Amino acid sequence: GTIGPPTHYGLHLVFLLPIWLWQPNPRWKLVAGAASLLIVLTNSASAATLGWLAWLWWAWQEQPRLSLPIGLAGMLAFVAVCGAFPIWLSPEGRWQAWAYFWQHYLSGDGNAQIMGAGIGRLLHDSYESFAGWPHTYRHAHNEFFSILLQLGVIGFGLVCWGVYDAICRWRSLTRSPLATQLGCLG
Repeated sequence: GTIGPPTHYGLHLVFLLPIWLWQPNPRWKLVAGAASLLIVLTNSASAATLGWLAWLWWAWQEQPRLSLPIGLAGMLAFVAVCGAFPIWLSPEGRWQAWAYFWQHYLSGDGNAQIMGAGIGRLLHDSYESFAGWPHTYRHAHNEFFSILLQLGVIGFGLVCWGVYDAICRWRSLTRSPLATQLGCLG
């Protein structure tokens, strides 16, 4: 919702965007447009990029002649916003945190690399005050490291298999507006 980091709100709107775009009533495009404006106002580069990709997917599937203008407009807008607000490109210490998380994974105790340290371990470890731990990080800000640290290589393989299986199941669906909409959510 709107409580907490604005990035989460932006990503919630991105998940709703395909639903609004594929509504038969054209008024829903106004809702999608308003949501897109709100997504930009969250100052989340990832939410804005995913919102643009949702619009691009919709245009490519429903209005192919709009694909190129939407694609170019999105890229130009992103460059303009990043030029005006360089904070959008700021990793906010994530590169250093990810380097630490990688070392934390490599030095895992026992079979942590294989089986993982357990779900919730990153939050638990953040309270332990390990030397070098990025003090403001309660989670990895990176699904790759989050899954790898908490579920290990086996859990990471299972997640990859689940994503692959979901894509295969989506591709086997009969082409319909709902299947196209689900493709945008994937």
